[in-house]
Amino acid sequence: KAPHGLVVSRDGQYVFAAIFGDNQILEINAKSLKVERTFEAPAPHNIAISNDNKTIYAASQKESQTGIAQIDIASGKMVTLLRTDKVPRSLNLSPDGSALTLTQFDHNDLQVYSTNPLKFLTKVDVGESPHHTIFTPNGKLLLVCNQLTDDVTFIDAKTWQVAGKIPVGRK
Repeated sequence: KAPHGLVVSRDGQYVFAAIFGDNQILEINAKSLKVERTFEAPAPHNIAISNDNKTIYAASQKESQTGIAQIDIASGKMVTLLRTDKVPRSLNLSPDGSALTLTQFDHNDLQVYSTNPLKFLTKVDVGESPHHTIFTPNGKLLLVCNQLTDDVTFIDAKTWQVAGKIPVGRK
């Protein structure tokens, strides 16, 4: 019911699917395509997995539980829910796994969190209605799509400063 985000484990053995409408994340065997386990998560929108395949991070959009859900894969339990003041949209892990980025509805900035421990580090003003984020493969830049300013912001992932913008057209 209302699947949304997908991520593949770093070893390629599993696909994890965020099932927004059922408040769960499915662990799917990549070879057999069978669901092996389900994890409870409050309306997961987008998800990311740690480099060591031990943790799932979910942008949780359940009204009473908005924030970043940290789920231990071994136990299948949510160990942390770091609350956000608005509904989280997109989250993404840096290639080295040390930083987690998050956009939120009705915020014009990107939030950056450390992953060990999970805590807020800084925010970067990027443009109106930022949505999806993605790191370059070498981890040097983070790209952020801004829906209402019709551009992509490039952020230096070492200093967390805006490095440039490029117009891309409507939304």
